[in-house]
Amino acid sequence: MGLKDWLSLIAIVLSIITFVKNYNFNIRIRERDFAVELYKEILLYKIPESRNKIKFTTDKGITGIEGLQDDLRSLRSNLRYFKFVHQKIFEKLTNEIQKLEDFLVQTDTNKSYDRDDEEKWIKEVTKKIDTIYKILLQELPRDNVDKKIKIIFWKK
Repeated sequence: MGLKDWLSLIAIVLSIITFVKNYNFNIRIRERDFAVELYKEILLYKIPESRNKIKFTTDKGITGIEGLQDDLRSLRSNLRYFKFVHQKIFEKLTNEIQKLEDFLVQTDTNKSYDRDDEEKWIKEVTKKIDTIYKILLQELPRDNVDKKIKIIFWKK
């Protein structure tokens, strides 16, 4: 093989790599845009607003939990997209949402809470919400084309 043949081969390989990277990048962008439409309002506005509407009162216990429960139900129904595209993420998200819903249902809303109990309760709810957000923000698949190409061409 001459130099021209080697350069042609390299050009073909680079073209294939570029095509695969662009293809996967476009899929990721399309998935991101779709997910933004599904979850933007509920994640950025509704859940934080509902969380902020929960109040501790001396005579009524806790009020406002229902709004957060409704938003979690809405989020869960929108997650059906992940059931078909990212099964593991779907299972993790539904599991974490269920844990938060269970915690909210088990909360005694008529109990009078002192400051320490309020802080513990708020920290627990915030921790569970943060876990849901982390799954959505950090566990979505990244572009692993480089790793795949490395495995294909540099197998031992």
